[in-house]
Amino acid sequence: MAKKRVAKKGTKKRTVHKVVKKSSPVSARKIKPVSPIKRKLVISIRNLILFTFLFAVSRILLKFSVQEIYINLYSILSIISGFVALAFLLVTIIFLILRIIRR
Repeated sequence: MAKKRVAKKGTKKRTVHKVVKKSSPVSARKIKPVSPIKRKLVISIRNLILFTFLFAVSRILLKFSVQEIYINLYSILSIISGFVALAFLLVTIIFLILRIIRR
């Protein structure tokens, strides 16, 4: 026969309460916030330049390549980098329009 477990009284574990000190209020400083649109615009322009350069290099290498495997490689690379550069161009134009509208 199984024995029944009986809870003992008075054996509860005590929980330790941590005392949290609240910081005193600090006077607000005037900090000029950086516009998130400006940061995103800079990033999109950098990526646009990078993928446009990659597109141009792959097109030049495609023009001078002779073997079929290099022709296939550079054509696929130029197509992909061209579409990505086009996407970054659209994003850059959108951020420029948003920047003009917010002024």
